[in-house]
Amino acid sequence: MSVDLNIALNLNTSAARLKQLLSSTKDRSVVVAIAKNPNTPAYILDELADREDDEVRRAVASHPKTALYILEKLAGDRDDRVRSNVARNQNTLMYILEQLAEDCDDRVRSNVAGNQNTSIYTLQKLALDKSVRVCIALANNSNNFNRIK
Repeated sequence: MSVDLNIALNLNTSAARLKQLLSSTKDRSVVVAIAKNPNTPAYILDELADREDDEVRRAVASHPKTALYILEKLAGDRDDRVRSNVARNQNTLMYILEQLAEDCDDRVRSNVAGNQNTSIYTLQKLALDKSVRVCIALANNSNNFNRIK
């Protein structure tokens, strides 16, 4: 493992050092690690959300510091795993989850079913989903399950 990757993975690495590292690296694994690091500030995540690399955008979509407008943009991403991570992110707002509940990919819909922010209206729609994955996610989410009785 490279020194830069170790720095990017280190939970004690400062935001300033992560920014410096991002500007000096061409290593994809380092960029992904920066996108996953909990110390990465929102403005860097904003920059990373525009990268062509699907794995980088997936990490941004999962990050708790990702700004809402970035989550909204990534909800329309071409990559189903990016959309799935937006649906799983606990900061994603109801109206975005409602959109994602209509996604053609059942992994995305199952993550909407498991998200604590999903509205009762959307949960009721998902309860009729023909995908076993979605129904299991809905049943396994005790918070959601109790809300749609």
